[in-house]
Parts: sequence; structure tokens; C-alpha cells
Amino acid sequence: MEVIERGRISLGYALARSLEVGPDDLLLLLVATQSVGLNVIDVQVSGTTRSFSEEYDRVFIKMPIEDAWTLLDEEYADKLIVMIDRPALARPALHNCRTGSRGRRRAARCSISATPLT
Repeated sequence: MEVIERGRISLGYALARSLEVGPDDLLLLLVATQSVGLNVIDVQVSGTTRSFSEEYDRVFIKMPIEDAWTLLDEEYADKLIVMIDRPALARPALHNCRTGSRGRRRAARCSISATPLT
């Protein structure tokens, strides 16, 4: 899995095709936020990705979490998808997310699951 630097995104191939963009093209991402109304960031396309599903590839955008926080104007998300290229890392990562850094159980509303992509 590639690491994407700030200001760069990777798009699902079907989304990139529908937007008629490719590597090195510039885009503005615009989001309606609860706090500031409309928020926008400039990004450059680093590449495209083809996944297991064309439906998924029509909506897939990969960006650094810091850029997502800037775009959304907050450090909260109701859904976060983490892709790990070494499955052996998933177990300890899930444990740490469920228990927190001090080993105490997090609130019941924190629902975390792991689903293998096949």
C-alpha cells in the first residue's frame, strides 16, 4: 500500500474516469460541514486504484487523515476504514482501538470490526 503525502489523493478508477482526471491532475474537494458551512481543499491526484467492486471504485477516495480533518473541519468521523497490508497487524491494532492506550475498555458506542477483503 502506498503512503500518500498531504495534498495528494488516490481515486477509485471508476470515479477518476467519470471525473476525467488522472495522475498529477488538480482537484478541489468541497464538503458541507456543520460548523463552517462549505469547506474546500486543493489536492493533486497521485493515482487510481482498482478494487474488488466497481461500485466501490465509483466513490473511493484515499487521502491522509490530516487532510480529511482539514476538509471536515474536525477530528471526528462516524466511520473510518483502515486498510492494513499485513493482516498479522490487525489483531493488536483492533485490541488497542477497543481498549485504548491504557488498557481500559472504551465506551460501548465504540464499535470496531475487522472484515477481510477478498
